[in-house]
Amino acid sequence: MWDDGGRRRDRLRSLAAEDGLEAADAAVLDGLARRYAVPDPARLLDDRELLGELLERAVRAVERLPELAEQDRHLWVARYFRLEERMERRATGDPHRSHRRRQVDRPCIVTPLRMAARRQGAAPEPPVMATIMDASTGGCALSILGPFAEGGLARIEFDLDGRTPVAAIGRARGVRPQRPAGRIVHLQFARLSHEHRNRIHRFVYHGNDESGRDGLGHGRQ
Repeated sequence: MWDDGGRRRDRLRSLAAEDGLEAADAAVLDGLARRYAVPDPARLLDDRELLGELLERAVRAVERLPELAEQDRHLWVARYFRLEERMERRATGDPHRSHRRRQVDRPCIVTPLRMAARRQGAAPEPPVMATIMDASTGGCALSILGPFAEGGLARIEFDLDGRTPVAAIGRARGVRPQRPAGRIVHLQFARLSHEHRNRIHRFVYHGNDESGRDGLGHGRQ
């Protein structure tokens, strides 16, 4: 079945590059095809249902490997989830489309960060309460009463799944007034662990439902 595997992998890489996918994406697709015996890896570029099923199986397999270190587990899941995001953008015909977002209405803790002040030993900024309005793996939108400068950095903590809070550092890419008071701040994540990115992805794409998926495919093991 895999006698001409080299040519099939080369074809997959070529087609993926034409579609704006990265070499790392093609490598993950090829790995899925090998693992689950898909004769033509390029099929995964167009068969969204099959790819969704294979991604689900791969994620579950990684999460169930007892010998895999926790850090490696988060890294592998992140690779599969990133591929899911990129394939969704490819399906829309816009590889530069922004991350899928999900509306949220939950309290969050925002701590402004001033790196220069921290280096000089100044007291850190006190945390403030805000409301997270939407979330994606690339950033989030906040409703906040206090001032917030565009370009400013902040650490944000918020709950998605009743576990430990998700924490990230983000930079304000947009700030606009909100009526009757406050501001809406659009944060782009600048630092986010694989673990917390995966939790956001699962919340946005799959609703934290471990038993089924509503992203690329709807398959179940």
